[in-house]
Amino acid sequence: NSTLSGNSSSSNYGELYATQGTITNVTVSNNQNTNSSTVVYLNNSTMTQSTITGSHNANGYAFDVYQSTVTYCKILSNQGYGVRLNESSTLDNCLVANNGLYGVTISSNSNQPAKVQSCDIVNNGSYGLYGYSGIYGSVVNTIVWGNTRHVSLPENVILTNCAVTGGYDGIDNVPLDAENDGTQYHHPKFENPSTVVGYDDSGTEWSWQLTEGSVCANRGTDFDIISHTTDLAGNPRIQQDIIDIGCYESPYTESEIPSYDDDIVYVVPGGAGNKSGMTWDNAVDDINEAINMALVNNVSKVWVAPGTYYGDVTGDNAFTLANKANLFGGVAIGTAPDSDLSDRDLVNNPTI
Repeated sequence: NSTLSGNSSSSNYGELYATQGTITNVTVSNNQNTNSSTVVYLNNSTMTQSTITGSHNANGYAFDVYQSTVTYCKILSNQGYGVRLNESSTLDNCLVANNGLYGVTISSNSNQPAKVQSCDIVNNGSYGLYGYSGIYGSVVNTIVWGNTRHVSLPENVILTNCAVTGGYDGIDNVPLDAENDGTQYHHPKFENPSTVVGYDDSGTEWSWQLTEGSVCANRGTDFDIISHTTDLAGNPRIQQDIIDIGCYESPYTESEIPSYDDDIVYVVPGGAGNKSGMTWDNAVDDINEAINMALVNNVSKVWVAPGTYYGDVTGDNAFTLANKANLFGGVAIGTAPDSDLSDRDLVNNPTI
């Protein structure tokens, strides 16, 4: 029940060094480490219900964790890196948001792997999740969204039932759309997410609670979850059949995730039907949206019917292409999904 604020240090371990202890309900805010090292160092200890925020060490870590467990904590709005998990460390039911550089760095070996579970890693200024070559660990039930870059981990770190912008290989992971809300699928639908990516010194209390229709609701796994009965806000941890992904639980059931059986997103002028892009009868009307839908749903082709499409007229690029989504124009409406597109009549069916 303490606050450490407004201090300056040149020590490698900054304002708070704990070993073989328990820290509860502590706020560490607006401190500076002049040698760009760590503000809070935890060694063989437990920290819970605490907040580390506003650290002014642009090239150092706000929080360094070694052989310790961190639960129900917030690591947010620090100028440099967020939290580093070293050997035998666990980050559970935590919010890591709006840090200037990496959100969570995993740095643990095969004998003592680190673990991240039921966390939100959001709107950080570089990678949300980063791991050095040769490290080991696991990430379960965690949201990685809105970061400048999202995940860079070696193959020894496995993601399970996580929700990641654009998708990520692993076990039962859910791809997230880059937009928080919308009429399509795969939106996280946070209640009031930060409008800033990276270090945020506005002091605004953003809300990362899930709202109705979130693709993260009811899609987690109870595998290897520490026996907590509440989420970061103190809400009951399981309110439907399955735990939600992330550090906040919601009362909502899972939203629909479409199946693109043809491995195609269809586009026609003006759109059609429910604009899911799954068939010609339900085609989307925007090429950029179709490319994004292909990415988050692991679809390899976008078929565009003849017509004129204007794209984003406010930016430098009307259309933004992506490596994983192959764009085909001049495809006549009704063309069967198994057709050979080399037979397209591009002269009489122009796509502009």
